[in-house]
Amino acid sequence: MTTARSPESRTANTRWLPAALAVLWLAVVSSLMVTDVWDESRVLDTVQEHGVGELLMTNWKQAELGPVVLFRPLPMMLFTAVAATIREPDLTWRLLRLLNALLVLGAGALLLDALRRSRGPEPGRELAFAVGFLFSGSALITAGWFANAFDATALFFVALAIQQLFRGRPSTAGAALGLALFCKEVAVLGIVVLVVLWWTRPESRREAGRALLIALLLLVSYVGLRSVVVPPGSVADLRPLSLQGTAAALWGLPAAFWWQLPAPPLPWLGWMAAVATSAALRSWRAAIGVAGLYIATALLYGPILNQAPGPLISPGNFAGRLYLVPAASILFLLAMYGRRFAIVVVLPLLLWGGAVTAHRHFRFQHAYLELYEAAAAAERPLRVFCGFYDPVFRYEHRNLVIGRLRDARWQFTEDGELIPRGRFGQRLLGPRDGGRTEGGGEGPAPRARRRDQPRAPAAPGAGRAAGPLQPALRGADPGRRARRGGAR
Repeated sequence: MTTARSPESRTANTRWLPAALAVLWLAVVSSLMVTDVWDESRVLDTVQEHGVGELLMTNWKQAELGPVVLFRPLPMMLFTAVAATIREPDLTWRLLRLLNALLVLGAGALLLDALRRSRGPEPGRELAFAVGFLFSGSALITAGWFANAFDATALFFVALAIQQLFRGRPSTAGAALGLALFCKEVAVLGIVVLVVLWWTRPESRREAGRALLIALLLLVSYVGLRSVVVPPGSVADLRPLSLQGTAAALWGLPAAFWWQLPAPPLPWLGWMAAVATSAALRSWRAAIGVAGLYIATALLYGPILNQAPGPLISPGNFAGRLYLVPAASILFLLAMYGRRFAIVVVLPLLLWGGAVTAHRHFRFQHAYLELYEAAAAAERPLRVFCGFYDPVFRYEHRNLVIGRLRDARWQFTEDGELIPRGRFGQRLLGPRDGGRTEGGGEGPAPRARRRDQPRAPAAPGAGRAAGPLQPALRGADPGRRARRGGAR
């Protein structure tokens, strides 16, 4: 005769699962630490040239991206201070990615604690939430590219606000949500979550109302400070408000939301998952809140949600980061108010999207590692044509000059291949280049490595990069920045 186990014993036997998941996830993130790329390389170069005080003042005021201006001071100052203090590029990018990973893990732990305080121990529900959150494409790409510090810090403070509210600390919750606004604009979704909690939990409405009041006061302060730097939604803003772009994003968002990919393999399945999860909510008020989160996400990001996947070397590699805060917020509401199958419905889509994102980011970094190895083997700075760098970027520590160079003998293709240009390479330049050229040779050209050849050992400094002077940690679309950036 068998004796049924009590809920307490089942809970005790599953307490090790979150820690095991965290270790497994960190192992996956560690495997993605190949080399620094794009914004990471330019940040590393900036901190090598300037002092900590100068960098902190620059990044507190603004980060200019050509005609576009950012105002996200807290992560800019935090990550700039860390990078400028270490001043060892090969170590810095790894530590900053690890910091991103710890922020994501911390946010997940805070949301799990809030879930336990609201519903009591439910190992199955908590496990589904943790797996869907950690192994999604948004969490993996945020931990795998430290320029996503804006999303990581914003989510951490939003999660802290939710957890503090369930601990009966509304003032701390409101303050944490206010801090999240100074990390990234998407933190406003945290206010939507607090409104849902205020609306659906009459027993704690007073606490939620106090937290909301503090958060709204800080939101007014944030908008006022931000308007001094860049008016929200204006042409100078990173993503100007556009009714046409918002309408298109509203239509395409449910199809891609749970895949977290720029081009979902089965859009109709994404739509079915979005409808099924909304129907699985036990509270109609929570369902309205989820719909509000979808709409707010479309308003915040607009046309960027409809970007084409593009080739390997394109901004599509980082598209998953856009879904980190929205997906975590909706996952939390599904775990709190949904039926048992609510999160299970979207798990296959989240895991598939996470696997695709991780695989692509791994290939993306290896393509740059091969480029850096070729540059290290050249006697003089290797001059490489690449259409994504306009006009030219100089990476002194990489022995590399890359951009729209007419005299370059090598080309870095959109598929991540370093190939000889030859006579046909000149046809790649057209009127959009405006006749910009840079003279000078590159010395003996390195031999391009074929994909079927073994990789050469990494050259000294393979984790270092240098670039033009621009404020550190610019969190916008990388391709857009590369096109708008200028050579020093």
